[in-house]
Amino acid sequence: MRATRLLRLRDRVFPDPSKPAEQEEATVAAAAASSPVPRRPAQAAAPAPGRGPGLGVDARRLGPARRTPVPAPARPPEAGPAAPRRATQAGSPTPPPEPSPLRRGLLARLLARAMPDLPPVAPAPPRAPVDGRRLPAAQRPMTPAERASSLRRQSDRLAEEGRTGEALAPLEEAVGIRRELAAADPGVHLPELAASLEHLSLRLGRAGRGGAALAAAQEGVAVWRGLAQGRPALHLRALASSLCRLSDQLRALGWRDEAVPPIREAVAIRRKLAWGDAGAAGDLAASLNDLAVSLGEAGYGDEALPAVEEAVTIRRRLARSDRDAVLPGLATSLNNLSIALGGAGHDAEALAAIGEAVVIRRELARSRGHAFLPDLAASINNLAVLLGDAGRHEEALVAVQEAAQVYRGLAAANPDAFLPQLAMSLNNLSNGLAAVGRHDQGVPAVEEALSIYRVLAVDRPDAFLPDIAMALHNLAGSLAEAGRPQEALRCLDEAIEIGRGLQKAHPALHGSRLDRSLTLRYLVESLTYGGQPDGPAGAWAGDRL
Repeated sequence: MRATRLLRLRDRVFPDPSKPAEQEEATVAAAAASSPVPRRPAQAAAPAPGRGPGLGVDARRLGPARRTPVPAPARPPEAGPAAPRRATQAGSPTPPPEPSPLRRGLLARLLARAMPDLPPVAPAPPRAPVDGRRLPAAQRPMTPAERASSLRRQSDRLAEEGRTGEALAPLEEAVGIRRELAAADPGVHLPELAASLEHLSLRLGRAGRGGAALAAAQEGVAVWRGLAQGRPALHLRALASSLCRLSDQLRALGWRDEAVPPIREAVAIRRKLAWGDAGAAGDLAASLNDLAVSLGEAGYGDEALPAVEEAVTIRRRLARSDRDAVLPGLATSLNNLSIALGGAGHDAEALAAIGEAVVIRRELARSRGHAFLPDLAASINNLAVLLGDAGRHEEALVAVQEAAQVYRGLAAANPDAFLPQLAMSLNNLSNGLAAVGRHDQGVPAVEEALSIYRVLAVDRPDAFLPDIAMALHNLAGSLAEAGRPQEALRCLDEAIEIGRGLQKAHPALHGSRLDRSLTLRYLVESLTYGGQPDGPAGAWAGDRL
């Protein structure tokens, strides 16, 4: 009997699919009849009081904790009304549970000791799944949604390795998949499409494809706006974030006036959300900060100052309860507050704000690594500008030299992200050198800045033409002071030509810069040739002196 049970257990754990059930039963019976396994005495087979039928294992080998009553096997259910309650549907039987590898190994060793004449058993082949959902993820085809997620992760890895151009193709493919899924089932897949469009916009912007980045950002805003109209409590926060990114893309393209309405709307949404959610206060402060930047760049400095002051107030309050988390944002708001105060003529308050921002960002760069170096360089650069405006030129020169050094290292590692900042710091370095009378040393710095701006303007003229005009103006001043008036005049002619075009598009923003270039040209020509220069530029400048 023991041999028969062992063989039947073997056939359950190690089935042979090539033999029919009848042949297996005959094999079991023959093997049991010829088995050399000794039988137990009759009295040993009787169950102990309180125990069910024996299981073919000597109970004396079990410890006391294992001697628990074994229930008798349940009788098979009869046909008819007493059918099983959990019957499966016809044609899809539920497979028996898969024996564990440990159980199969133990049974194989037991059979080898008890019945040495039997051939060794082979492991059972893997049981075919009833449906594809039981397969591990690595053994079944990916769903379209899983493939889109995988492509986005691949894009992120490529971007982290600095392969910005290569990171676009998988992300664009992922967006295409999300678009198809959203067309088939918008209720489920539209949020993922909107999030993917925002991610694509960010990647395109960093790759210098500003127009495509703007189109993706605009589509993302449109999707989130539709979702928020149906379920505002669920999607308003995402709509506000999308509007902030749209404003950033417009600013990056030089469309400063157009960048203001989206960030105003984001502030209005987040102000409403902050009433019932203390955690939304940080988002409101970030939007107010961005609104101040956009207003300042668009020439609305009187509106920028109250916005950034409110952002600083909110972040100071939040920093009292969670300093480590709020400190980076507080430094950003202080940096922008200093710019707004300086533009409003509050120089002492501006210096105090930027000084606090530099202290915080030095602490962050020292304690948290190189991730905060770009922010530190930006604050040091702004400190140099404010020190120069206050007449503290030697201190300003030291600060701007440090900022240019930091930006040069950052641009060497990631030129797409930091070449504009390097050019800006080199332009300011030239101004700092000129302020202390070292005009000849300032010329190479501003010439390098101009070369960088020309390269950047090839793909993004709207964003960098104003910077080219500014660099040409500053280069002309350094060349004139260095005794090179003819070269200075050529630079000014190009700056004036660019300035006229910019003034037509944005009179309030670029008119004053054109005035300065016309005035400087008049002065340089007057000092070089004597008398008042001829032509409309000379007459215009002479009227204003």
